[in-house]
Amino acid sequence: MTHVGLRDRLLSADEALAVASWSYPAPFDLYDVRSEDPVALFTARDAPGHGYYPVQDWPEVIGFVCFGAEATTACSWS
Repeated sequence: MTHVGLRDRLLSADEALAVASWSYPAPFDLYDVRSEDPVALFTARDAPGHGYYPVQDWPEVIGFVCFGAEATTACSWS
């Protein structure tokens, strides 16, 4: 039985710090977190509720999804 799923809750401070430590090889390194305050970044929500949501393989956070302005990236693919 799998326990993987998207959770409708904020990331905890510890989860935000763990996610912020992940790094990706090029060209996906544009997803590396470069925030001075990853806890604030990953736990913020805008008025409609957009922001970051954890994906868990219970109890571990194995990913995240985001909606709203946070879901866009500024990059150019060559």
